[in-house]
Amino acid sequence: MTTVADTMSTTSVEINTFDGIHRFLELSYGDRASVIQLGLHMQKHGKQLQLSTQNATWQSEMTETKQKHAKELAVARQECDALRTKISELTRDFSVEKTTLASTITENAHVTFKSQLDNLREQNAMLEGKLANASSEHHQVIRAQLKEQREFYEAKLSQQSQGFETIRSTYEERLNTAIGRSQNSTIKGKDSEEELFTSLNQLFPTAIIEDTHNIPGRGDFIVRFDDVVMMVETKNYTRNVQKSEVDKFYRDMESQSNSDIQCGLLLSMNCGICAYDDFALEVRSGKPLMFLHNIRDNITHVRIATHMFRLILGQKSLDLSNTELRGRLAQLAKSVKTNYQRQKNHLDKYYKQSLGFIEDQQTYIHELFTSLCVKY
Repeated sequence: MTTVADTMSTTSVEINTFDGIHRFLELSYGDRASVIQLGLHMQKHGKQLQLSTQNATWQSEMTETKQKHAKELAVARQECDALRTKISELTRDFSVEKTTLASTITENAHVTFKSQLDNLREQNAMLEGKLANASSEHHQVIRAQLKEQREFYEAKLSQQSQGFETIRSTYEERLNTAIGRSQNSTIKGKDSEEELFTSLNQLFPTAIIEDTHNIPGRGDFIVRFDDVVMMVETKNYTRNVQKSEVDKFYRDMESQSNSDIQCGLLLSMNCGICAYDDFALEVRSGKPLMFLHNIRDNITHVRIATHMFRLILGQKSLDLSNTELRGRLAQLAKSVKTNYQRQKNHLDKYYKQSLGFIEDQQTYIHELFTSLCVKY
């Protein structure tokens, strides 16, 4: 409500003097505006009250309007009561229909699902019967296959037993001439090769074994597996195999004509190999080599060495270059040390000054091998 005090504006009004004019003038501008508004409202309401009291017609119309309104209100209440009753009846009917419909749906679903369940039970029984028949047929097939395999392996075992018996008889016959033949180095070597050839066939019945002792630089045998090609060199000496034979074995393994060879075995039938431990492993031209002692009494060591080769060659990411380098350096270290000792012995008598130079050379070589992490 806007007042004179809010707008901070004034209006000039002429007012006749009346009792209390001084009290009115003593009020603030806002209070004066409120008194004027309240007076106007009371004047308007008083006029309406006066008119309603004096005007009988207007009073009659008001009474009639009230009565009409009361009748309409009564009719509306009756209609509302009727609607409530109808809603209640509809709700009751809907509840009954819903119950009936739910019962009908339940019965229909029960009948439908019962029929489907019966069909599924029949199908399950039929499938169980088929499964039982299939299982029985499968067991019969397995039994037949097992019987066939058993008969096959029994026949093969019998055949191998006969073969072994034949071999044993053959060697028993040869045993009488073995002492005389052992005195001849050529015959002795040939006997050793035949003995090893037989042993290799027994150790590796599925491998392809080639006799290559008549082919220069191809060793005595080539053993071919599905994944590995191995050269076998055998020595049948009464003393340890010398370094010259080892060097020849190295040359054969590094030869371009043997590029198909992936690994190699140097076997000593009755003794050791000079400067090499049993099962010593080296690498030449990226090919692993192994040295085996006393093979005649430890023929199964050949199978162990072959398994080791296959494990090494099966590692595609395995780098053998460092192993080969260390092996070569170790061999070179032995040669250098031997040569050093020879030079020292020769010069120790005549050239003391040269001996000092050689000592320096020895120191440098030792430092070189130490830097390469190779034992010197």
